[in-house]
Amino acid sequence: MKRFTETNKWTDSWFSELNSSSKLLWVYMCDKCDCIGMYDISKRVACFETGISESQHDKAMKELESRFVAFKNGKLFLKKFIEFQYGTLNESCKPHQKYMKELKKQRVWELYTKGMDTLQEKEEEKEVDKEVDKEGDGSEGEGTKKVPKNHDQSGVQDDLGLPPELDRYGLPMKYDLDEVAREIYAEYPRKDGITEAVKKIKKAFDKIHPIVLYRIVRAYGMLVDQSEERKQFIPQCTTWMNQCKWEADAPIANPPKYVYDPAYEAGDEMWQIEQHKQRVQQFRVDREDGLKAWNEAKALLERMHDDAR
Repeated sequence: MKRFTETNKWTDSWFSELNSSSKLLWVYMCDKCDCIGMYDISKRVACFETGISESQHDKAMKELESRFVAFKNGKLFLKKFIEFQYGTLNESCKPHQKYMKELKKQRVWELYTKGMDTLQEKEEEKEVDKEVDKEGDGSEGEGTKKVPKNHDQSGVQDDLGLPPELDRYGLPMKYDLDEVAREIYAEYPRKDGITEAVKKIKKAFDKIHPIVLYRIVRAYGMLVDQSEERKQFIPQCTTWMNQCKWEADAPIANPPKYVYDPAYEAGDEMWQIEQHKQRVQQFRVDREDGLKAWNEAKALLERMHDDAR
């Protein structure tokens, strides 16, 4: 993918005063974000690909925080990305239409069009409205989301940034089913037909608590080999949901195999081997974290099943 870059950034007062790790991470984020400037944070991957340490990553993020908006779901919106890459978006411009659609899809359209101050004021008003509703007669408010009766109105605050009201399982309460389903699809390692997949995910909510399903799917993505040559062996999301694969044992993928690329010069073979070793090490870290997350989610699921009996 090709993008515009500012060649004068090296003499820009803001950029030139950054430390080297912050400069590298900023360029990395601008390269790795999507077409509207949304960057999905993965500290481990970023450190692996840039060569900076986790402590350097944390310090750099702190130094760069004025240039992005951070969301509780682990994503960042680079404030000036769209303006720099495309100028002011115009609905009559056909190339701009897909960017406008993506902004609305990812719920940052208002952030783009009205600016941070307006959005923050509205969020504060919503919080005030919630407090007023709580102090009322206890009746269901107009904006209350309906949830399946077997969900006990539990939600995903830790993962999606919703109100910190916990149920007996330590899971936050109240959530938007559509939002949770989309987040689960985003975590699933194979993308095939979002509309049908989201329908199947929402149907699965009748059998498994959404936050537990979200955690299992996220762990599943960490456990399977997502290399291009192996992605074809990952079942479609609709198939995975239909077959209730969350009930199965944790999948264990083998480490990636070393394949020599003759396109490189002979002297670069040692470099290729070293890169492969780093990929294997990263795979093992992800597999360990994935197994831990999978087992914790499955243990919670078993506990909920036992309580339902």
